Amino acid sequence: MRSTVLRENGSGSGRRLERTTTA
Repeated sequence: MRSTVLRENGSGSGRRLERTTTA
C-alpha cells in the first residue's frame, strides 16, 4: 500500500496513513 501513502502524503492526512501502513 505504498501508492496509497504517497497519494495521501500530498493531502497531509497521509502522515496518519503512513504510520498505520508502515506499522
